[in-house]
Amino acid sequence: MIKTNHNDCYESNSGLMKPGEYECIVTDIRESATKGGTPYVSVDLVVRNDVEQEYRNKHIWDSLWLSEKAAPISAKKINAIDKALKMPEAEYADYTEWGAACAGKPCRIRVSIQPAKDGYEARERIDWYRESTAPGVAHVWKAKPQPAEAFTPVKADDDLPF
Repeated sequence: MIKTNHNDCYESNSGLMKPGEYECIVTDIRESATKGGTPYVSVDLVVRNDVEQEYRNKHIWDSLWLSEKAAPISAKKINAIDKALKMPEAEYADYTEWGAACAGKPCRIRVSIQPAKDGYEARERIDWYRESTAPGVAHVWKAKPQPAEAFTPVKADDDLPF
């Protein structure tokens, strides 16, 4: 016999998020580059599970472009992220150091959907970062999966029970 319970199921984290505001936590910020070599800063956030909202535990990413043309815009966005996270004004050696200082801090974001165009699929876009309206963080992190124990194949000359 099997009895189902819709209150005890995995949360849907697939597909695009609905446009709106979400409480998140910064999980990682690091410098990267596209396959073509364009540098950018990747901001990884997770939707908080200690706040009643959709998409709890879903990751959302933002890209802060570092090309000469985009750098002034990204600098303003970096400052907005820093301010939303209530970070003190400071100097950092690089984006990795800044990202380490930001990790685990809460913020509120507004998500919109960038429509598909020029061969690219529709995607989530973070419009802005603001201070969290739920600053007391009680987010419970999902345990990272542990690697399965190494499989040891049975040798032909091993004693087998059959």
